[in-house]
Amino acid sequence: MNDANPGGTSDDPVGLLLPTPFVSRGDEVESSLCLDTRHQGWTELPHGGLLMSCLLEAARQGFGHALAPRGDGQAVRTSFRWGGPTLFLGDEILIAARREPAGIEGSVRKKGETRPTLTARIDQGPPKLSLKDLDPIPEIMEGLAREGVEKTVPLPYSQNCFVCGSGRSLPGLERRFYCLENSDHRVVFTLAGLDPDDDERFFWFRISDDEVHPGALASVLDETLGWSGFVAARQGGVTVRLEIDFFRPVDLGERLLFFGVCTRIRGSSPHRLFWYAAGGILPFGTGADLAPVALAAGQWLAVPKLTEEMKRHLAPAEWVSRWF
Repeated sequence: MNDANPGGTSDDPVGLLLPTPFVSRGDEVESSLCLDTRHQGWTELPHGGLLMSCLLEAARQGFGHALAPRGDGQAVRTSFRWGGPTLFLGDEILIAARREPAGIEGSVRKKGETRPTLTARIDQGPPKLSLKDLDPIPEIMEGLAREGVEKTVPLPYSQNCFVCGSGRSLPGLERRFYCLENSDHRVVFTLAGLDPDDDERFFWFRISDDEVHPGALASVLDETLGWSGFVAARQGGVTVRLEIDFFRPVDLGERLLFFGVCTRIRGSSPHRLFWYAAGGILPFGTGADLAPVALAAGQWLAVPKLTEEMKRHLAPAEWVSRWF
């Protein structure tokens, strides 16, 4: 057995949240992790973004070149699927990735279970997603990126969620989300890199002194697109699948705009309701090159129990009552 990351230490930012190092066995890498409050999303549940981060980290440590966007019209294409046993804080999970002829396959499963909770495929090639598929949302977001964030509605937040938690004792991304209502469109967005405190929040989650961890991008995209469905369906829910095309790495200190819009709701009963959402990441600021950093699309499942959790645990109460 060879250590896939012999230089990893417990002082590494990623190492405080994700397993390091992975163990390499030829074309496979694996590791394990005990989920705890560092990894929280919903109460008692790990955040889906952190589970995706585990698989991105497995691919990075084991097959690093596969996560380097080439920039010549190509993208690092990722596809995540949830299913199988629900994971809870306190569970031990097994993380594995292997190199296949067509790309990297990965999985996260609870120890003792045969069925994975999360599977992933990572490869490179022409992007599957395009800004044209989101018209007219890119134009709305480009205007927002140039003109600022006035006339938007703030969305409620959690206390200990890895992405939006405001009371965590350990580092988290600490994003605040907003809803922009423009004609017939309701777009959810958040920003990174505008607040000096982001050095200890969003940019803390990195893979080097210069580069943000792709898992941070995936985590915020997951929550941004999820929130676009929360406000459209007036329900809480969980991610079923998420596809992300990464076009380039993100440097520490960059100003970024994450956006998401619910594109379709299927079903009428909260117990049988799905929504679909799409969005991406754009550079933020006057004069910025607005070529997308990443684009994403996915599907979510409404869970009435989580809607009730939002009503009880999100804050401030008046913001919660506006939406739920």
